[in-house]
Amino acid sequence: MTALKRSTPEILYVHAVGYDSDGVYAERQAYDDLIQCASGMASMLPLQDGSEAPRYFPGLVADKTTGLYAAYAMMAGFLHKERTGRGQFIEVPMLECMVNFTMAENLYGRTFVPPKGGTTYTRSINPQRKPYKTKDGYIGIMPYTTANWADFFKVAGRPEVMDDERFSTYPKRTDNITELYGHLEALASQKTTEEWMSELGKLNVPCMKVQSLDEVLEDPQLIDTGFIEERNHPSEGQYLAVNNPVKFTDSPARIYRDAPLMGADNLEILSEIGYSEEDIEKIRMSGAIGRE
Repeated sequence: MTALKRSTPEILYVHAVGYDSDGVYAERQAYDDLIQCASGMASMLPLQDGSEAPRYFPGLVADKTTGLYAAYAMMAGFLHKERTGRGQFIEVPMLECMVNFTMAENLYGRTFVPPKGGTTYTRSINPQRKPYKTKDGYIGIMPYTTANWADFFKVAGRPEVMDDERFSTYPKRTDNITELYGHLEALASQKTTEEWMSELGKLNVPCMKVQSLDEVLEDPQLIDTGFIEERNHPSEGQYLAVNNPVKFTDSPARIYRDAPLMGADNLEILSEIGYSEEDIEKIRMSGAIGRE
């Protein structure tokens, strides 16, 4: 990198690695599962459900989240370059990214020196923080303000619950969240999911039905916005694509091209980086570029 910077000082080089190169783990392998272990993420689900064994989140959260860190790191690097004319080397380590991501709320009492409590945000790991069973499915109900809670209990036919001093303010509700969530769970089974969605929605009490991954693909919100898009690939046929979730008013981030087959752009890339037609033909005939 030193030689590259000397010859091209304006270059911006973003390098995603497993671990910070200054640390003792620098040479270790890094995959999503391993980073979930090292960052403490694999130990979090048992904290909530009381199970003994650590386990992985059912998704490649470390891989994808680190990619997002790398994306904003690159944008910050470009801004610095625009202001100073200088490039730089940017290292994005997976472990440090995921500890940063996880500890944002879960450093909790260990934020202070000496500690004022333990790690993990008490509400987020509470066993009662979960979707609740309705008459015909499951729903997430999350009253937040005092008015939200009062409206929920009114709809549920138990307005007197809010007369309990333990639930009168946000700090008190936080201290007694297990009991409060217990009321939620007991009352949720009184109505169907759609009944809760309709009645709580009219009062602006936060709630949302639990959907399977298959149901997500049929969600009216995602269909209305064109987020789930059926496309026709020139060689592979019809397929579903999930669009970019960020909405730009002046530069829409839509799919403008279907994924190319492996090696489909090889010749074009070689031409763009300066190879002559003669050289490209020699490379092609040698088989070095694989499929075209």
